[in-house]
Amino acid sequence: TLDVLPPSVNKLYKNNPWGGRVLSPAAKKFAVAAKLNLSKKWAFEDCLRQNEPHKLMLVFYMEKVTNSGWPKTKTRFKRQDVTNYIKLLEDVICEVCGIDDSCFMEVSVKKCEDPDNPRIEISIEEVSLAW
Repeated sequence: TLDVLPPSVNKLYKNNPWGGRVLSPAAKKFAVAAKLNLSKKWAFEDCLRQNEPHKLMLVFYMEKVTNSGWPKTKTRFKRQDVTNYIKLLEDVICEVCGIDDSCFMEVSVKKCEDPDNPRIEISIEEVSLAW
């Protein structure tokens, strides 16, 4: 479980004045905090095997997912696209557990509401290739 949300992909990078793009300060701050948090929580007695297929499951518990003014508001649900949070989170997870994100053959994402305890629940399991 991770108690902090990553910045959206829309706020992940900033333009480098000398050309190119670099991680934003918010992205760097999240990466450091998340790596520390996950390193403390995950014990890798049964290490994930590098170069084996894995499934990554992410459940985002948001403070609120619906617009309180619905149906007077334009949309029923808040504009929190959880797929925008995945890339940096996936990179941090891979760095902490020592596998490459190319090993994720399947990624599932779910968005739920928990106003008292916003968080991300993360699980990884090894899977077999079905082809």
